[in-house]
Amino acid sequence: MITADYVKAINQFISDCTWDNYSEIYRQLSNLADRRGTLYLVGSGGSGSTCDHFANDISKSFGTLLLNRYGFALNVVSATESMSALTAYANDNLLENMFTDFLNKRVTQHDLLMVFSASAPHQNVVRAVEYCSGIGMSTVAVTGESSNELIQLCDVALTVPMDAPSMAEDVFLLLCHCWTSQLREQYEQPTVFLDRDGVLNLNRSDYVKSVDELILTQQAGECIAQLNRAGFATVIITNQAGIGSQLFSETELEQIHNKLKREIQLKGGHIGAIYVCPHTPDEACQCRKPEDGLIERAISELSLRRSHSYLIGDHCSDIQAGIKSRLHTVFLTDGRGSREDFPPGTGAHFNASNLQEAVQYIIGHRKTNVN
Repeated sequence: MITADYVKAINQFISDCTWDNYSEIYRQLSNLADRRGTLYLVGSGGSGSTCDHFANDISKSFGTLLLNRYGFALNVVSATESMSALTAYANDNLLENMFTDFLNKRVTQHDLLMVFSASAPHQNVVRAVEYCSGIGMSTVAVTGESSNELIQLCDVALTVPMDAPSMAEDVFLLLCHCWTSQLREQYEQPTVFLDRDGVLNLNRSDYVKSVDELILTQQAGECIAQLNRAGFATVIITNQAGIGSQLFSETELEQIHNKLKREIQLKGGHIGAIYVCPHTPDEACQCRKPEDGLIERAISELSLRRSHSYLIGDHCSDIQAGIKSRLHTVFLTDGRGSREDFPPGTGAHFNASNLQEAVQYIIGHRKTNVN
């Protein structure tokens, strides 16, 4: 079969397929993450490499997001990732039992077994399913047309009836990428970046230098709580040149931020992270707004998506930083800055008269764009 025919056959299958049980397998994966179980992947031959590929995708792409955002990761174990271990099990017992021996005393009924088999399954895969089913563990199969035994044994099976195992394995990888992307999408929160001074607390021309000088605006706590209830994470991005000017220390700034977070918590809100630029303008750093270094660092460290992110600021430099990072920006007209400060032809996506209006706009904009 020439290359064009090969690709055409796969495209035709993707176009015609109803993807029976795709959603149910996704539900199993999602529930596994919620209960913090372990995903075990089993397959022989080319399907074994699919297991390794899927394990890497889940661990790196989805697992990193969970760890950075929620403090836990979905454990994923591909039984084929250590050939030395598998061959040792095969030598000590039988080839047919090597996966069962690998899984024995590792798995629990709270875990999930997922097997891949593009052709008639080897008995070592079948016995792995039988073992896991026997201890009350959920089992899922992604199979080729000739894997009827696995279809009957597993709780859920998705069949890929291609003419050649190689084609089925191509579709297997497509499915794995879809499941990984969908899991990321489910657990990714939309994020609102906020400037601090003039947005959450009253601005001072001589800097907020101590805990006593920090006075939150009347709207701050409730507005953060509203964003959190609507599903948004909140991250503060703030220039604090007072550190570079030695007007206050990093320890004093930490105390100020601890007070800010406590007062917002009293209103039911939660600040996910605070990123600070301590440099003076003369230092020409890349993290001081209007540069976008702090935003880019937060996006990287917290595994955020630009398409899910907004920025609220009361100064031209805030909005310029947000635009550089390709965020949806909201300018507070009751703050330090003025719309006249923006260079011609530039400006925020929306101008709000106060923080409450900005929050309502963002919540409404998000609903409109999701739905």
